[in-house]
Amino acid sequence: MILNRRRALSLVTLVILGVGFSALLTLPANAQTPVLGIEKSSVPAGGGTVEPGDTITYTITYNNTGTDNATNVVIIDAVPTGTTYITGTASGTGTTITYSHDGGSTYNSSETPPVTHINWTRGILTNGTTGQTVSFQVTVNIPLDNGTTINNQASIESDELAPTDSNIVTHYVSSAPILSIAKTDAPDPVVAGQKLTYTITYENTGTMIANNVVITETYDSNVAFVSATPAPDGGTDNVWTITTLPIDGPHTITVTVKVAPDLSDSTIMLNVVQIASDEITTPVQATEETTANPREAPVGGRFASANYLRILGVLLWVNAPLIVIAVAATISAAIIARRLRHKRKND
Repeated sequence: MILNRRRALSLVTLVILGVGFSALLTLPANAQTPVLGIEKSSVPAGGGTVEPGDTITYTITYNNTGTDNATNVVIIDAVPTGTTYITGTASGTGTTITYSHDGGSTYNSSETPPVTHINWTRGILTNGTTGQTVSFQVTVNIPLDNGTTINNQASIESDELAPTDSNIVTHYVSSAPILSIAKTDAPDPVVAGQKLTYTITYENTGTMIANNVVITETYDSNVAFVSATPAPDGGTDNVWTITTLPIDGPHTITVTVKVAPDLSDSTIMLNVVQIASDEITTPVQATEETTANPREAPVGGRFASANYLRILGVLLWVNAPLIVIAVAATISAAIIARRLRHKRKND
């Protein structure tokens, strides 16, 4: 408990001067004075960690252990930097509460944000009064950098006594960004030689800003980069750097690629995108698989692919297991047609 005492003279000294002699007379004084004490505590307790979004409850305990009453006692507490006062939480029995919105220059009864200081005024605090409390709550701001220090200190004064500060209560902020990323493709399946669009979605859902965020695309070997919105970093077609990523989103990147035209088989193309930052050194990644099918041959055209087979004038696309079925079906159809023509002649 920190005390403030207006020291009274314990002795009154009277000097009597006369002709040829002097005398020193000391008389006891019977002065009385208030002695104010103030102490601050919190929940969670000072010295520990808090996270952005947490609530801190501050309690101020004060007393008068002197030999006289204290008049117009004033307790002032500044809302700590990095926090926001929670409206309606200031309390204190026997006090009048006012609020400052300008750094403590003026006070009024309004709790309209932002509240920078809180003032509790008590007309008389009689001598011998102990265990008196006032309190209020704050929310730790979001976002807030990891390791930020939140300090809080109050003061007490009266008409008789100059301001005295309480102890300092300190909390340490524990925070981190949380990065997420996802990807979609369209169309899927896609035909060889056509354009394919990837949509990348990313955001920060953590409790602090992410710094130097890097998004990196890894394209499948069967595609070629065409364009992107926003454009990638200069000299690259697959890297995007964001200096600071706030807690918001989601944000999007749209990438257009072109599928190789000479695919002869149905192909699964794999695309991987990842995101990292100064704080998140192990990248978070997302993958997207796209099916690419070969192009259809034009009518009367020629296809060099071994997967195309012309049977009785019909161009067929076949997989090895289907060759026998396709050939058998075609031959059967030809036989049936020949029998029908023969029957018409006989009729």
